[in-house]
Parts: sequence; structure tokens; C-alpha cells
Amino acid sequence: PLQEEELLRIMKDYADTAGKNLPEAKAQQLLETLKTTDPELRRPLYAMFLTDAWANGKEPEQWGQKAVLDYVLQRENEYFEEKTKETIGNIPRLKNNLNKLRMVATVWNDIAPEQVAQEYSQLWEEFQSQVTRVDCMESEEDMLRQVGILQGSKLSGLKPDLLGEYFVLQHLNEPEVLQMLFPDEWQSKVEIAAFLLRVYRDYHKELENMASFWEYILCYSTHSVDEYGKVLVNVAFVSNKYATAAVDVLMALWKERGMQKTDALWYAMGLCNLLDRPTEEERWEIIERLRKLSEVHSDYDEIAMVYVVGLCNIFGKQTPEERVRTIGQLKEVSASYPRYQEFSVWFAEQMVISSSGSKIKECVFAVDHLQALYSASPENKKIAVEYAKGLVNLAYEQTLEDAKKTISRLRKLSEEHPEYGEINFWCTKGEFILVKKEIMEME
Repeated sequence: PLQEEELLRIMKDYADTAGKNLPEAKAQQLLETLKTTDPELRRPLYAMFLTDAWANGKEPEQWGQKAVLDYVLQRENEYFEEKTKETIGNIPRLKNNLNKLRMVATVWNDIAPEQVAQEYSQLWEEFQSQVTRVDCMESEEDMLRQVGILQGSKLSGLKPDLLGEYFVLQHLNEPEVLQMLFPDEWQSKVEIAAFLLRVYRDYHKELENMASFWEYILCYSTHSVDEYGKVLVNVAFVSNKYATAAVDVLMALWKERGMQKTDALWYAMGLCNLLDRPTEEERWEIIERLRKLSEVHSDYDEIAMVYVVGLCNIFGKQTPEERVRTIGQLKEVSASYPRYQEFSVWFAEQMVISSSGSKIKECVFAVDHLQALYSASPENKKIAVEYAKGLVNLAYEQTLEDAKKTISRLRKLSEEHPEYGEINFWCTKGEFILVKKEIMEME
């Protein structure tokens, strides 16, 4: 996220372009609203939306994310209504088709009229027929330009992406719109799949309960593009209702398309995303599917690496007794794949990066992964050092009592490798963190 100073400057600059002077106190109020509206990313786009609402006499200080988007979409729709009324008057069916073309352009991130005619022939033919009945209209392009949809040589959708996605989202529970936007073999269109990837990333909670939408999304084609696989992998990670179904589709694609490597990788990633299942038995069933998949594609290291990530994922959920089996499988992978050590070091480094300055939950997650990697390869100095760093990051975020337990683990690691000066350095740093926490508690 941008720093507060940068966001405040963006809001003040936007207010200036609207001819308004944004007082410092009001800017701070809008900034606080932004923190609650978009807490993770604090997108400049939302900062501008809030400022726009204030500049137009609204009071967005108490708004949530939905209220901000509703406001901006309402303004966009009102503008479209005005342009449409000026151009065609009151012709409901034509107006409805213009709005559909607006949706198509948004999904495709701009699209030429010729391509609309090719991809959405029924919509385009009906639109053409309607245009011929409007007086003083030279062509379809003339009408589209007058209502503001055609810009240059392409139909332009709502922008930015976040707003365009929200616009289309309002109609994804309408059977007529779903049938239009997702025609036969839509899975083979990169543009449609890429839009789905974005809209699911930003609005997965809203999509979860749109049953008719999922009938289209989980209906696969053997001509599916990679982006469709990415959509399903994301569904497996996020969805409560449709995660298993998404992985079933990935498995079917892998099988029906001849067990290709790329399909196998998407399938493996989907399986890995199911590993938050509540029971150990369920998790091991998934791990076994990953193991078999890595054997089928033994010449494709990337799948073996997903298998490693999966084993690390379940490590943190296991008892000490259960972890013995996981460590044994990690050692088997280590013996079978030449790139295992290289990947493990890289993965350990990423875990340390993710734990730096993070919340307790993320730090514990990272340390669990680091412990699994270290337990499988205690002789690997680089992994041992990364494990030490992860323990220090975790101790920094913990309470004094929990930090004492973490530093105890760090001391043990240092004792196991007295020859590694770098681990001793991180152990000293951990001790320093512990002393600081003790002083703060006394104060």
C-alpha cells in the first residue's frame, strides 16, 4: 500500500482538479474511511472515489467499500442514461442492448465492432436491426459513438477494472446475461477467462452465492486456455462451496486432454489449495493424489515442487507423531529430484520474506514451513539459516512468554550447528529481542 502522505496528496490533487479545496482535517477523515474501506491495499482508486463523492456534496466518511462503488457506478450509469436518452429517446429494448454491448466491452477490456459481430452475432444482429429503425442514424458505429461506447475503433468498457467488474457483477445472476456473456466454448477465449480471473479475485464473496453463475464457470471445454485453469486454482483456494468441484474440473481437463504437463500443474496447484481440510485423513488423501501426480510427471520438477509445498502446508497442522510421516516423504522427494535442494532454499527464503513485519498468524505459518524444510534437510546450511531468521521474525511479533519458547528453539538450532556463525548471529539477535521485551514488561 502507498504511504499515508502519498494518499493524502492524491486526494488533494483530485480535489483540485474538481475545483475544490480539500481541508487537512477532511482529508484525514477520508483517509480513515479508506483504511476501513480498503484495509489491505488502500488503493489510490478508492481514495479518488471518496474524494469525488466529497467534492460532489456527499458525506462518504462513514461509507464502506460497497457504498463507494455504488456511488461511482450510479454516476456512470446516470451519465450513460443521459447520453442514451439524447441519442435514441426512450426505446427500452435498444437501450437494453446498448447496455449489453457495454458489458461485453467491459469483459473484453475493449473490443472492435467486427469482433462483437463475430463473437456475439445474435446480439449484434438484433442491435443492427434496431439501429435501422432510428431516424438520422447513419450506422451502428455512429450510434455507439454518440452514446459514448465507441471510442476510437473499439467499444470501450467501464474503467478502471475494479469499477467495470462491479458493473458486470450486478448482472451475473441474470440468466439472459450469463447466456450472452458466456457462449459455447467461452473457456477458449483468453479475454473472458482473464476477466473472470480479475472479477473473482476482487468479488469472490459476492459470487459465492450466485448458483447460476457457477453452472457456467464449472462447465469446462477441452479447448480451455491457461487463464481458465488459473480461475479454477483460485476458486480451489478461496471458495467454501465450490473448491472441490473446481479441482474435479482440473482433474477432468488433465485426463481428457491427454495428461499434458500444463494441465497437470494446474491440477496439482488446485489440490494443494485444498489442504486446509479439517481432518488428517482428508489431507493425506490429497497428499497421496499429489504424490501420484508427481510420479506420473516425474520429468516435470514443477509438479514435484507443488508436492513439496503441499507437504509443508500440512506440517503446521500436525502433531509431532504425524510430522514424522511428512518429513519422511519430504526426504523421499529430496532423493528423487535433483532440483529439490535448490527449490527448498528458494522456498525458505520466500517464507522468511513473508514473515518479516507480518502478523503472528503469517509468522507461525512461515516458521512451520521452515521447520518442515529444515527437518527434511538438516544438513543444508542455507535452509538452517533461513529457519533461524524465521524464528527471529516470529519472536519479534510475539508476547514475552511465547517469544521465550521461540528463542529456546533458536538456541537449540544454534547448538545443533555450532560451525554456522550466521546462525549464531541470528541467535544473538533473538536474545536481544527477548531482553527488550523483558525491559518493556518491567516498565
